[in-house]
Amino acid sequence: MEHLSTITFDIIIEFLLIIILYSNKITRSLYRLGICSLIFVICAISVILLPEILFAPIDFILEMVFVWIFVKEKWYEKILSFLLVYILDSLVYQAFALIFDLIFKLPIFVGINTIKEQCIIKAFSALILTVFLIIKTKKHYHFSLSISNKFFLCLYTGTICIILALFQMNQDLINGSFLYLFALLCITSSSIVIVYILLSSQKNISSANLKKQEQYVNILKQYYNENQQNNTEIRKLKHDMRNHINVLGQLIETGNFNEALNYIHQIDQHNNDKTITITDTGNVLVNAILMQKRAEFSNINIVFKGAIDNNIGINDYDFCTILNNLLDNALEYSIKHNFDSVQLYLYQESSILLINVANIVLPDTTISKFDFTTKSDNTNHGLGLSIVREAISHYHGHLDFEHEENMLTAKVQLFLPPNSHQ
Repeated sequence: MEHLSTITFDIIIEFLLIIILYSNKITRSLYRLGICSLIFVICAISVILLPEILFAPIDFILEMVFVWIFVKEKWYEKILSFLLVYILDSLVYQAFALIFDLIFKLPIFVGINTIKEQCIIKAFSALILTVFLIIKTKKHYHFSLSISNKFFLCLYTGTICIILALFQMNQDLINGSFLYLFALLCITSSSIVIVYILLSSQKNISSANLKKQEQYVNILKQYYNENQQNNTEIRKLKHDMRNHINVLGQLIETGNFNEALNYIHQIDQHNNDKTITITDTGNVLVNAILMQKRAEFSNINIVFKGAIDNNIGINDYDFCTILNNLLDNALEYSIKHNFDSVQLYLYQESSILLINVANIVLPDTTISKFDFTTKSDNTNHGLGLSIVREAISHYHGHLDFEHEENMLTAKVQLFLPPNSHQ
């Protein structure tokens, strides 16, 4: 049973590493959570009943299942994510073991370590990771590692762990001053890994933010261009209005009423062809987004209701991210199932901003399909909701889904800073 304690700590450490590294990519599916819980129970029973030699393979399989089911990535990225977590578990343990050996003089790493001492160091590792996770959550920070970042980390940490294992196999070398050099290698390597993860994540996040800014600028640029085009056409219409009135007057005076009606129809048709209807919601960014979505999904009627102004008190990029993703999900679902309308409701009062996006759904649709899981045919749906939740978290808000009759409504509530809209 003592060995059972060590593998339990390994599972806890690996699970904490998965949450820390991939919190922004972890699915919220209750169904998948249930599957993992069942697999965990089976593995726990297997660890108790099976020989100790099978503990490591069971831990290996369990972690692989966690990554494969919970982390929303492509299959080859999941393999790298799994390897990275598995290797980091070993590196974290060995780094803390050396620190304990040097500071507290515990003979953990030099060949006479006991199960009790292993449990101490692994429990300490789990505690440190838990504290780090709490700080990370409160700071609303997430790591963003590309496939090349993961490959480098797997290669680097794997090489370090192989070196450490070779030294462990020749423990006669580890004594005296050499232990300090050995500890320096392990601790320095761990520090390099931490710094690399932080710097790479910051770079990737900055790149993602730059793309958001470009999207935001492009939306406003398109809105400005369309406004300019509309203004030009309106000026032309005003300029020709006297000529149109003269023609209509002559047609009516001569009794050609049908020709007059046809001429009015031609003017109206020309006006509709040359100008684009732009809804004035009170907010320039919302106007721009609605114009863009109506052009992209021309077969769907986007109905706007509500009251909002330009100064809503939240970051424009966050607002654009939330609104874009919610509308895209509703519009893509509607066009796929041949529904012709989507409703957008915005309401701002005092320190609260409400965003509701509603669309018609199939009779057998359940909320969990949208709220927790990705669509089977398009994983971007789930990733989009993950991005929305991340943006919402900056304002201590929340995202809920409501299903009434044949309508599904995504409801976002944001709490704005005091006096933000004054």
